[in-house]
Amino acid sequence: MIEFNRFIELDRRFLDVTELTEPEESALRSYTASLLGKEAGIGWADLFESRIAVILGEPGSGKTWELRNQAKLLKNRGFSFFIPLDRLVEGPLERALYPTDERLFLEWVKKGGQVTFFLDSVDEGKFRKQQDFARALDSFVRGVGLTKIRIVRVVISSRVSEWRIHADREEIFQRFDLTWSDKQGAGKSTTKTPEFRVVQLEPLDRSRVRKFAEEIGLENPKLFIEAIDIQHAWEFVRRPIDVADLISYWLEHRRLGTLSELIEFNLSKNLRETPERIQNDPLTPQLSRIGAECLGAAVIFCRRFNFFIPDTIPPGDTSGALVAEQCLPGDWSSAMGRAMLNRGIFDAASYGRIRFHHRRIAEYLAASWLAHRMKEGCPYPVLEDLLFGHHESCMIVRPSLKPVAAWLAIGNESWKRRLREQILTSAPDLFLTLGDLQSLPVEYKKSIIQNLIAHYRGRQRIFLDADAEAMSRMADPALSPLIVTLLEETTTPFDIKLLLLQIIRHGRLLGCLDVALNIVESPNESDDLKSYAVAAIRDIGDKKSRHRLWEISEKFDRIENHLCALICEAIYPEVIGPQSFSYTPKKNSKSGTLVN
Repeated sequence: MIEFNRFIELDRRFLDVTELTEPEESALRSYTASLLGKEAGIGWADLFESRIAVILGEPGSGKTWELRNQAKLLKNRGFSFFIPLDRLVEGPLERALYPTDERLFLEWVKKGGQVTFFLDSVDEGKFRKQQDFARALDSFVRGVGLTKIRIVRVVISSRVSEWRIHADREEIFQRFDLTWSDKQGAGKSTTKTPEFRVVQLEPLDRSRVRKFAEEIGLENPKLFIEAIDIQHAWEFVRRPIDVADLISYWLEHRRLGTLSELIEFNLSKNLRETPERIQNDPLTPQLSRIGAECLGAAVIFCRRFNFFIPDTIPPGDTSGALVAEQCLPGDWSSAMGRAMLNRGIFDAASYGRIRFHHRRIAEYLAASWLAHRMKEGCPYPVLEDLLFGHHESCMIVRPSLKPVAAWLAIGNESWKRRLREQILTSAPDLFLTLGDLQSLPVEYKKSIIQNLIAHYRGRQRIFLDADAEAMSRMADPALSPLIVTLLEETTTPFDIKLLLLQIIRHGRLLGCLDVALNIVESPNESDDLKSYAVAAIRDIGDKKSRHRLWEISEKFDRIENHLCALICEAIYPEVIGPQSFSYTPKKNSKSGTLVN
């Protein structure tokens, strides 16, 4: 198991948490920023412009490490202090300080000046009672002094699930003498830097994951990053602790595993309490899993993705968020419910609400919940009636439960094999976007392709919905002969051929490169199909296949612009240099010629 016991500078970013923020808005903001070459969110320098800042994050997200490091950096330029909030619960500020800070604090009291206090963390301050947070703030204010409370800068950390949008904010406003205008603006979008600000730690991005892997001492970080790309596993490295855990998995297994394996591994880690609090944890690992499955099932069956943070449900709220305690087993105590929402599988959805990190996790957990009901003796017809509806004498998978059906179909139990066959006849395209194709038998994958052809026989266009992630998991070298045969047959529907070329490309089926080249060379294939073939050669081709692509392209009199661009991407600069070709457009046409 990889362990890290020192701070790693990752230049963490933050996102304002407002009453209007939704996951889609946050994702769009991050994506737009990356397109413009900018960092998403805000940094520490921006955060320090506010007088009081609250940082929210899941356990393991690095809140404490960040606060400790910033306290150390600021101490080199003036006055700063890192104080665990639970120490303030137990006694006055002077006793809560670390011994090394006592002299520095007395110096600040005497000299005055800019000072920053880092109070870590709200959930520890509330560990015994909710009221302890208020007691800790009172101890802090008395220690600083009422005359100086308006000149200090304070950064407070908290787990997402322990921050009470109204109650905790009110405790802070009462004690820090914030104005009414500050209170009105708290938690709302504004162009002016607010005195009071609530932010959440942004997940790690590609560059930060790589830097963490390098700093932690991984021998070949590049290979590890490539494995994350191939397995589309970026959702499993959101936090520093996630990266450390996945590196441990990588070192033990020398691979990252299927999507199902990664989800199970991620759940086993994120459903545990942090080591420093595990002794008082009311949930065993088994109970945590039961609770997670109940909440996942509630999300999917109620079609509501958010949960209220306890004690933050506004009167008459119509937002549609779920109350977690109502979704958990009836014999669970409120302490068990609170502990469940403290697990690392949740993050902020909007102000006062949390959600699963990824909808896929909720879908997987809902399927696990149903699988347990089947093990307990639920008859298969009951499951079938839940998952399928009837339309014109045909069975169809209920749209909202398609993801659950896809996850349930993985496994060797007889009822799962029966479910797979039912999906094959009613919705053979289900796995092209959902579930984990990599965990399905190769023969079943062949059946999916063959049933797609049979299901849509007679149609000129099918317009299949397939994503790159699913296609990469669909691929298997054992599929290559079938794929080659179907691509060579003139009777194979056009859209099926497009699908097969995507499987070759995203699944890196090198044994199918020759058939892709033959498609490019054929005078009978459309430019659209050739474009898909060239894209596959561009992404996975070796020097030999790229050189043959260049030889084929030399024979063309005219090449459609998009196809020409793809060919250039595939052969430059490995096969030809800037002086080896030119592009001559055909007059009044969108086509051109490659000239040697």
